[in-house]
Amino acid sequence: MKVLLSKRIPLLAALCLAWTGLSADRTIDVYKTIQPDKQTLQGTFQLKDGQLVGSAQSVLETSYDLPKEYNVIWEFSTSSTAVNLLLVSPKGKRFEWMMKGYEHKLCGLREVGGKEANKNPTTVEFFMASDRRYRCEVKVRKDRFVALIDGKEILNYRTDWSDVEIVHPWHAAKLRPRSLGIFGYKHFTKTFKLEVREVSASDFRTLVGRHGKKIEAIILHQGPKSMTIRRKDGLVFNFAYELLSEKDRLEFDPKFKTPKPPVLQPPAPKKPDNRTEAELVEELQSKLRKENNLPKLTAQWNAASKTLIVRGSGKGFSDLSPFEETNLQIEHLDLQRQHDLTNESLRSLSKLK
Repeated sequence: MKVLLSKRIPLLAALCLAWTGLSADRTIDVYKTIQPDKQTLQGTFQLKDGQLVGSAQSVLETSYDLPKEYNVIWEFSTSSTAVNLLLVSPKGKRFEWMMKGYEHKLCGLREVGGKEANKNPTTVEFFMASDRRYRCEVKVRKDRFVALIDGKEILNYRTDWSDVEIVHPWHAAKLRPRSLGIFGYKHFTKTFKLEVREVSASDFRTLVGRHGKKIEAIILHQGPKSMTIRRKDGLVFNFAYELLSEKDRLEFDPKFKTPKPPVLQPPAPKKPDNRTEAELVEELQSKLRKENNLPKLTAQWNAASKTLIVRGSGKGFSDLSPFEETNLQIEHLDLQRQHDLTNESLRSLSKLK
């Protein structure tokens, strides 16, 4: 009974996924399926010490057919000038991703608008040394092509694929419409790994904005300040890292660090005001003299009525001015002004007994 159940578990899992409308990630180890004697269409390929070795002008067509959207990972070393992945666009047209071409220093798509990889919008200058192991990953999506070498993104080309197609083939091999293949232009190329990851619903992830709003999207490209995402409705746009929640920003923004909480300093203790009434009045008197341009102005504080008696020799100056808390009103013959005297001296003076 246990044996029967164990055999049925994968089938049950697949049925559950189909019923929920979800699809699981599928990574295919294409390298394990390679049979050089059956899959070599041109030149020679052979397995040596667990490595696939191809000679100059050799084409190998794998048994795997590419879906509409996918990632291909190819780990290789070569002494050749130009090594190509033979791919298929979402529109079903054959194209190639060339690396180490044109004196080992150019990468690009073959072809765009009928133009070769050395003179179209995808041309990238990226020198690659001979006989060094590289890891190339390409991502084919319905609206773009992305290429990474050793984890470094060297190309992110937005396209509708209408003008991406092989027009001038470099070999005479006839491939199946959607097969994955590899091609070496000159000398020997060693392959260590070749796998495909099919794009599925699991590529969508939930991004949380800084105000809590959630977006279901596929991340197409990550830049220094923003990332390019595609929502489920197909809309593609740039999304600034600063609009993400702190948790998501920590994951995607390479320069973002969790802000440290501000250190609250205790308020400095107020020094006791030990000035006398005479010193406070003198301070006010100096202030009033300066503001009103009355050098002979004098002031006297009446603690009982909390009134500052101001006398001066200026024209039309009143002998008595009412004082309420920290505002002193001074009347002139032709002008009434309100003076803001909210300094510590006035407050201290008003509190004197």
